[in-house]
Amino acid sequence: MAYDQLNTLIAASQILTTGPYFCPICQQPVIKRVGLYKVAHFAHYQKACLEANVSEGETVEHLKGKLQLVEFFKDHYQTSLEVYFPQIKQRADLLLQNKERKIAIEFQCSPISLTKLMERTSGYQQLGISVIWILGQRYFNQLNKESVLTKFGTLVNHKVIVLAWDIRLKYLKIIAGLAKCDFQKILLITRQVQTYEQYYQALMAIKQLKVNLQINATLRARHALKWAQYIYRGSQQKTVKRWAYRDGCQLVGAPWLVHATVKMPLGLKCLQAEWRCQNILNLQQYQIGEVISLMELKKRWLRPVDWWPMRPDLLVASQMRLMDQMITDLVVVGVLRPVNTTHVEYIAKPQWFKNLDKKYQSYKN
Repeated sequence: MAYDQLNTLIAASQILTTGPYFCPICQQPVIKRVGLYKVAHFAHYQKACLEANVSEGETVEHLKGKLQLVEFFKDHYQTSLEVYFPQIKQRADLLLQNKERKIAIEFQCSPISLTKLMERTSGYQQLGISVIWILGQRYFNQLNKESVLTKFGTLVNHKVIVLAWDIRLKYLKIIAGLAKCDFQKILLITRQVQTYEQYYQALMAIKQLKVNLQINATLRARHALKWAQYIYRGSQQKTVKRWAYRDGCQLVGAPWLVHATVKMPLGLKCLQAEWRCQNILNLQQYQIGEVISLMELKKRWLRPVDWWPMRPDLLVASQMRLMDQMITDLVVVGVLRPVNTTHVEYIAKPQWFKNLDKKYQSYKN
């Protein structure tokens, strides 16, 4: 993109006149280049400006996608392409503005590290600008993967929302990661919209959607069998295995408490049963009757290796829900007793079983 003599930002593929044209960052003259294999683009006559690294190399998909997104949003926002922010040395693919807020759109067609993603997101937030990441074609086959959902997602009413744009069919795909439980696929909802009105309606419907998160007794019993198979394959983390041996516990006979009664938000990389089993083994290092700070307990449960690399807002929200549910379940089964809002008392050790048969027998009883 470059500015023409009227200070209008245009794409190299769209221009009909011969110029002159100017760099949006340094305002120096640029020249249009086009070939048989490379997309039409502007280049500096001599050395590029010092801050030219604020944008990635343009691809056909990236350019077309930006122009299509302008059409998608233009009736509801003031739209500006490739807006440069010198304070943070970043250039947004698209900036949306209305009376209430500004939104930077990042149309991500190439790989990007979580560190770089967070740096760009944080830069916009410093300026009071929200940011929405919209994924390109290379991510379409990965939109059901938790690593992608948690990396690019936005939290909307406890649901992780990810957006992707198809330049060929000109539609926006909305993927909502609602919840998950062990040994099952993530509970997803997918919508395809072609207008902003459809997009807004779909988001409101997803936001207000009531999801049954309960895990019934039959499914919990099936999880116990899957857990036993998981243990027999030796798939569990070494830490969990070592702690179980230390306490003389059989992982196959882990307490029913490890099998959650509700589906949980995305973010946990390992099985929830494995994470809960580790927490129970950690809890057993305390003495019966000991009063424990909830802050201390939760701190011991937050092992970075257990979580997908994800944005801090998503990570904290997911961690808090998982830990609060764990505390609630420990209280319900009589392992912990609330002392006040900040402390609990460890009043009983969870019941472990010698084998899977004993475990199932206790469940039927």
